Amino acid sequence: MTKEKKIKAQKLKGFQDFEPLLMKKKLEFLHLAQNLSALAGYEPIDTPSLEYTETILGEGGETDKQVFRFKDNGDRDVALRFDLTMSFARYISENQGTLIFPFKRFQYGKAWRAEKPQKGRFREFTQCDLDIIGAAPYSGEIDLISTFMNILDQILKEDFTVFVNHRRLISSLIKKTFQGISESDEQTILINLDKLDKIGSESVIRLLSDKFSFDTSSSRTLVDLIVNSKEDNLKAVADYLKGHETGIKDLEDLKETVRIIENSCLSKFGKIKIDLSTVRGLGYYTGMIFETTIDHHQDFGAICSGGRYDNLAERFLSRQLSGVGGSIGIDRILAAKVERLNNHETPSTDAVFIAVAEEKTRPYAFKILEHLRKHKIIANIDLKHQKLAQQFKWANRAGYKKVITIGESERQTGLLNVKYMETGQQKKDIAIADLVNELL
Repeated sequence: MTKEKKIKAQKLKGFQDFEPLLMKKKLEFLHLAQNLSALAGYEPIDTPSLEYTETILGEGGETDKQVFRFKDNGDRDVALRFDLTMSFARYISENQGTLIFPFKRFQYGKAWRAEKPQKGRFREFTQCDLDIIGAAPYSGEIDLISTFMNILDQILKEDFTVFVNHRRLISSLIKKTFQGISESDEQTILINLDKLDKIGSESVIRLLSDKFSFDTSSSRTLVDLIVNSKEDNLKAVADYLKGHETGIKDLEDLKETVRIIENSCLSKFGKIKIDLSTVRGLGYYTGMIFETTIDHHQDFGAICSGGRYDNLAERFLSRQLSGVGGSIGIDRILAAKVERLNNHETPSTDAVFIAVAEEKTRPYAFKILEHLRKHKIIANIDLKHQKLAQQFKWANRAGYKKVITIGESERQTGLLNVKYMETGQQKKDIAIADLVNELL
């Protein structure tokens, strides 16, 4: 008989398994996000993972190159969603006649990007999105960012900062600096400005000067204004934009939005700051934009980002549907926190293990098991039919803090004993009616 060749057990690069502890933490994060967004009036929806490619693709930017795209069995050109936003735009367009605007959406799900895996970046990842369609600036931004900050407060429980900017404000600075610049060249400048944190001011200045033949002094003026805004030096920006009414108004609106959020949001750990170097690379943002980082884990990049989009549904509709939205990168937050998690952490201290001393009492043991679960107590039972000593050894290894042994005496009397594994203490003769109170 020929020996069957075994397949090597391996994951695709950029894809993850989630062991029980991490998966519990992930579900906890999603549960918190769902509950807190519901309190803020966001309605849950879901959309397909697979869409027609024309629904997913943008206008040929970097993101389009990262789309997982293929022909299905019906020879249709389809793609896995690279975020939840484009599917949402299609959903809004299909259902606009029945939705009541402003429409506030909550959604979480997986997305896929064929980008180079690196710290905090994966090819398959879970996002948690909030969007408001039909809300005017800047009330929508205030509601959205405040809700995100409240969610991140509960998920992170550590200091984080929301950096905000305005796409039109940056556009005003670019047009003031490089008069007569084309729209496509402006987009390229934005992409280069987005590299400030990665390659530094001098490298960006060289990129702008070399690519567009700008004089170095003009490039330096623009970059210095943007970088110095991190120090809250916005007066220089206002002075530079004198006579440019749109830019001045966008700057004042941005400052007022930040002031309102600071005074109204109840976030304990979050701060919000204006930072003109925050330039989202996605082409559909048209107004205020934001990115969020964990103060002590900035090397993981943005964990929550978004902005205002006025033309998101234009490929589906002639009607303009303005909105503001953003996304929490759940897997990136997990990656940032994983070093603090003990991957061998034991089950909850409320977890109970039921050891079966005699096989004839197993039906009664299952009855006790269901009684505990009915009262929301995490409980498990011996499933290997092991000897009693081996059951206790297994329970100890698995980290159960409390063990109930079921034998003939317990079945006859209805009185149970609980052993507390950490101390070795036993509590004897507990009536079933009192068992839940004893274990909680």
